[in-house]
Amino acid sequence: MKELYIFSNTSPQSVQVREDVTALLKKKGFKLAEEFGPSVDMIIVIGGDGAFLHALSACGYPQTPFLGINTGHLGFFQELNPDEKDKIVRFCSGEGYTIQENRLLKAEIDTGSGIVKDYALNDILVKDSGSSVINLRLMIGDNFIEEFFGDGVLVSTAAGSTAYNYSLGGAIVDPRTPAMQLAPLAPINNKAYRTFTSSLLLPPFLDITVELIKRSADLPAFYADGKEIYKGPFKKVKISLSKHIINVVRNEDYDFWGKVASKFL
Repeated sequence: MKELYIFSNTSPQSVQVREDVTALLKKKGFKLAEEFGPSVDMIIVIGGDGAFLHALSACGYPQTPFLGINTGHLGFFQELNPDEKDKIVRFCSGEGYTIQENRLLKAEIDTGSGIVKDYALNDILVKDSGSSVINLRLMIGDNFIEEFFGDGVLVSTAAGSTAYNYSLGGAIVDPRTPAMQLAPLAPINNKAYRTFTSSLLLPPFLDITVELIKRSADLPAFYADGKEIYKGPFKKVKISLSKHIINVVRNEDYDFWGKVASKFL
């Protein structure tokens, strides 16, 4: 018997869908866990992409398959709609779907007094927590690139390329491409500063190292998938494409570019 765990946001629609899905799955004989644990065979996430990202973090980024039921807006990670009851039952039975593997970003922040580590499926953001501009020293691999001056920088995965990265003018990247993208936030260019103004697409074996130049920013902060993971002074942060995989349940005929066309065009 399959054991399932249901995670949802607190919107009225999601709460109602959770009640309906819970009743449906119990009727079909599935075991429902009160909390996530190693015995769970599939995690069902009800909500939008924000709920999906929250579920990943709350469950500790396990390799257990995640099935998204969309009650949000875009729903890039959410594969089914609430009215697709037959598919919900079939997928939970382990039939009729495929798995999309997504590599996570890993951030290792050297605070000067220790190392803060965290992961992200979409992106990691470095910026000032207030309204100040920030001055950063950027390295790719062993190569110094520039002193960046602007609002901050965003590092995204291919899966996250359609999120914040896209609003910054970054490229949409097929999630089957194991790559990172480095995008600037409001870069300043004048006689004193020359900073890159477009995103940079990088292979998976290169790290990005960001150092804080001391004269900048009142209180820098780091965000992983929109969640604040550290705020305060730091020496440097290394961001890399982790080998850790998140498994997302998809329809057998899932087509990323068809979804891009339907969501954006």
